[in-house]
Amino acid sequence: MSVPYEFSLPILIKFGCGESSKVGAIAKERGWNNTIIITDNGVANAGLLKGIKESLNLSRVQYTIFDEVEPNPKSSGVEKATRLLKEKKCSFVIGVGGGSSLDTAKATALLATNPGKPSDYAQWAGQAPRVFNNHLLPLVTIPTTAGTGSEVDFWAGISDSDLRKMDLGQAPLYPGGPYLGATISIVDPLLTVTLPPKQTAATGIDALAHAIDAYTSKISNPHASALAQDAIELVSKNLRNAFANGKNVEARENMLLAANLAGICMNSVPILGADHALALAMGDIYHDTTHGVAVALFAPAAMEFNAVVNPSKYAKIAFLMGQDVSGLSAEKAAMKSVDALRELVKDLNLPTNLSSVGVKKEDLPAIAKNATQKVDIEGNPRQIGYDDLLKMIERIYE
Repeated sequence: MSVPYEFSLPILIKFGCGESSKVGAIAKERGWNNTIIITDNGVANAGLLKGIKESLNLSRVQYTIFDEVEPNPKSSGVEKATRLLKEKKCSFVIGVGGGSSLDTAKATALLATNPGKPSDYAQWAGQAPRVFNNHLLPLVTIPTTAGTGSEVDFWAGISDSDLRKMDLGQAPLYPGGPYLGATISIVDPLLTVTLPPKQTAATGIDALAHAIDAYTSKISNPHASALAQDAIELVSKNLRNAFANGKNVEARENMLLAANLAGICMNSVPILGADHALALAMGDIYHDTTHGVAVALFAPAAMEFNAVVNPSKYAKIAFLMGQDVSGLSAEKAAMKSVDALRELVKDLNLPTNLSSVGVKKEDLPAIAKNATQKVDIEGNPRQIGYDDLLKMIERIYE
């Protein structure tokens, strides 16, 4: 029998090609007449806001654009966006972009109605969650990458003044209660077709790792497992195609669906495992390394470490990733999942060792120690500590 758990998704999801062009009508229906669009300069310059702005203009919804979101977004950016929101008296927030923009939009909607700064709501390993009591300002999330699933999860990753990545998160405290997430998520595959191959690869591996971790986490549950398995298979069948031909709308749609499903998983399996803890820890030191690339570096090694505790699950992952596991023992089949992930990372031209992305060997102990403080480490399916983490990352240094 499974351990009792909760599964909640109070977010309305509108999924389909062209759906983002309806945001103005959606806002008008709800009486939202003044918004701040939170995004990054790359999304703005790529013209991805065009249909959204046209829709808002058509419905006579006023908007202000904040396009200063950086990779690994900082508290200072959230606070700046919040000041602009209050100055313009915005009644709702629209986040457009990848995980950084969507996380910034969540944190901004949070501070619009709750006191303090992002660090007041950060969660750390071994500490009780810090909760907020007021509903966010209404929030619409529109992803332009198929990776984080941030459009539908209850989490935001924000860096504090010391550039440490903080996890902010909250599921509904009670039915109808406040949560750190969207009111409406508009998931439009057409917004992802211009994403360059490198970003397609990195965000796609992040989505896959979310699904694998949600399926194998020590707090996994049947609802999340069902969605995670679909997400694993979708990524395995479509990421190479999306990487090779960005205009393949079917592959883009399936990748966005996979990321969305994995994001939903993280609402009931919010602590993932060693790979994400290490990726966040590395990002605290090497700020220019994108999260997806960091996950791609650590995920195969973490899978290899964890597979021994539940080989049947990892054998199922191998099968979902297209590996022939017929006639193999559960233990040997489990190792096929590690092979499949390493092969995928290689096919996507992503780095496979830490030295290749500029990590210094003397920083490995700090990365391992920092990972022990990330809340994700508590979800790792196998007991893991500093010594295990250090050995793991030393093996993938070169």
